[in-house]
Amino acid sequence: MLSLTRIFLHHWHRFYSTVIDVDGGLCLTGPDDSDPAAVLDAIQLALVGDPVRARFTRSRYGFTYDLDSYARGRLTDDKWQRPGNTVSYVILEFSQNPGNARITIGLCVETGPRLTPEITYFILPEPLSPTTFVTKGRPLPRIELKPLLRNWRGAQYYEKPLDYQTELLNRLGGLDDRFLDLFQRALRFHPVRRADEFVF
Repeated sequence: MLSLTRIFLHHWHRFYSTVIDVDGGLCLTGPDDSDPAAVLDAIQLALVGDPVRARFTRSRYGFTYDLDSYARGRLTDDKWQRPGNTVSYVILEFSQNPGNARITIGLCVETGPRLTPEITYFILPEPLSPTTFVTKGRPLPRIELKPLLRNWRGAQYYEKPLDYQTELLNRLGGLDDRFLDLFQRALRFHPVRRADEFVF
């Protein structure tokens, strides 16, 4: 059975070269609702593959996040963490038991104030290595990522969401494409306002 073991986010909302270890379960907390929501939306994007199909969270400031606003770190209507062009990564590592074989899936996003976001999706037959994608704070742009993946034994990359989804469903155990809709329905973010009520 495949289990999510690690999440890597770079230039995704407020996350910068962040590795989140998942050990059987994941409890997300943050100073406001946006940080946990950003993690869940990143997982959704990596597993659904298509930003048009993704159901991103609505900000407390009234706007709904999209690929550009997550990659450039939109905080309010006119405040951005990365106001210029940026390269972002969302990567998930899964472990297969028995044998503890690992598979890494993810995407590289390039976007900017006057650019339509462009995505390269990839699947690697090995554990996550964050320094492959971000070295000394510099994220590998798509023009450098694609030749690297072409020469990487067993690696595959895709420019079209449908091609990525098809191979991803196969790699995750031959899942039916209904998984994409079911997963999105199951992944609803509901912030906990009162811990005592949640525990009760």
